[in-house]
Amino acid sequence: MLLRKVFLLSVGSVVNTFITGIFSIYVTRVLGPEDKGVLTIAISTCGLMSMLFSFGVPYAAAYYIRSHPGSRSFVLVQTNRTMIVCGLLSFILVFFGRDLFSSVFLGGKAIDAFMVMVLVGMVIVNSANSIVGASLVAQGDSRGFALSLNMGTLITIMSTLILLWYCESRLHAVLSGTLLGAVCSTLMMRKQYMNYSSEAGERSHAVGARDFFMYGIQAQSGALASLFFKRIDLFIISYFINTSAVGFYSVGIGLRDLAMTASSSFAGLAGGEMADPDNQSGKKAGKILKKGIRFNILCSLVFFLGAVILFPYFIPFAYGEAFQRSINISVIIMGSLLPLSISLLIGKAIQARGKPLLQSLSSVMGAVVCTAVVWQLTKSFGVKGAAAATIIDSVVLLLLGFLFLRISNGKDSGDKKNSEVGAQ
Repeated sequence: MLLRKVFLLSVGSVVNTFITGIFSIYVTRVLGPEDKGVLTIAISTCGLMSMLFSFGVPYAAAYYIRSHPGSRSFVLVQTNRTMIVCGLLSFILVFFGRDLFSSVFLGGKAIDAFMVMVLVGMVIVNSANSIVGASLVAQGDSRGFALSLNMGTLITIMSTLILLWYCESRLHAVLSGTLLGAVCSTLMMRKQYMNYSSEAGERSHAVGARDFFMYGIQAQSGALASLFFKRIDLFIISYFINTSAVGFYSVGIGLRDLAMTASSSFAGLAGGEMADPDNQSGKKAGKILKKGIRFNILCSLVFFLGAVILFPYFIPFAYGEAFQRSINISVIIMGSLLPLSISLLIGKAIQARGKPLLQSLSSVMGAVVCTAVVWQLTKSFGVKGAAAATIIDSVVLLLLGFLFLRISNGKDSGDKKNSEVGAQ
């Protein structure tokens, strides 16, 4: 039954990912390695800045809307205020830090005034998008959230194709199309949010701004650290090599993430199954976990063998001859698929046991080790060293996952013994 759910969910995810994947391949082919690297660095930077300057409002909004349904108007006010502050801070940081950022990470490639405005706009819109999106999901309107995202993707594709036809700078066209799609998605989410709030007949509820932001910042700190360490490899490659190397590397990462669709679906569903009180006993949860490990081993072996056989033909055909160097890099990165997918499943198992702090601690410890590994291997062996680091990193995360899973099992056993003694 679980495998059937995984299949159905994976098919839906693959259809959506397939459309965006085809578009991503086209954009990569049009831009070439250097501009693809610049685009990857720019979008990653915007993602980090939007999370940093949202001050935890997405997390606080999701929590307060669930626990205090009358706080929807308050959340909307905080969203508007956050967008203003986010815009001012991001403009100051991008405008005054662009020369330093360009010289360190972009190989001296100039960041003109148009790019400054687009990047600041992306930071503001991404911040608002995350807040309103989290609020929509929290109030139970997942359908509206998905519809808004899909419409945003459609607008991104259409506007980018039109702008590529008319704009001289292909990089400017892709960035502008991405911004337009994000704006459309955010406006649709906001409309859905307002409609849902009015239909719900909201009653006002007093919420302290200090408590609201304190909760959000505390909840965001772990996610911000994880996102930073997840993206740090791109900046390390750009720092030691160049943006073209980032372009070659990002192709392999994108293909690996596409291959992980089924594993991610299984991990999410298995985590829900293990969180069910009827399945939290050691034997039932262990049975689900073993089934997941076998499923991931099978999927990973199939995808890795497919990468070894097909990538030498697929990558030049799809991305162009300019990305020949991505073949070996992508094959190496696909070697991280198995340990990474199993570590994701183990993380869900730890969360299902009600130990999210252990899972966060595992992720942060792994991220620190992984950053040191990526730094050293990239410095010594270039972009292939960074690709090899993905395998080492995923194995480290897997070992830490097993360690903290054993710790969580030990805590559960100790809690059960104490409760039995107390009952006697």
